Amino acid sequence: MSDKIHINLDSVQAILKKLQIAEEEIRMVIGQADKAISTAELEGFNDKRYYELKDSFEDTKSTMYYALKKIEEEHIPYLRKILRLGEDFNDS
Repeated sequence: MSDKIHINLDSVQAILKKLQIAEEEIRMVIGQADKAISTAELEGFNDKRYYELKDSFEDTKSTMYYALKKIEEEHIPYLRKILRLGEDFNDS
């Protein structure tokens, strides 16, 4: 008895689109937050708490960039592969 695989290609396409949108938005938000933190320093927010916030944000930014890298290098290519295989299967 063979195993059957059921894949809803519309769902895969929807996930792919959402991940691509999320990737773009996360990059934009990180950039905006980074700019706001730098601007705050120029505007006089530069006490001990500011530097703690800045260091903490740099850690968070690093974690977010790692997650974006996984999305970009693993998840998106995997979903594209599923879509290609589904299209090839449907064409044959």
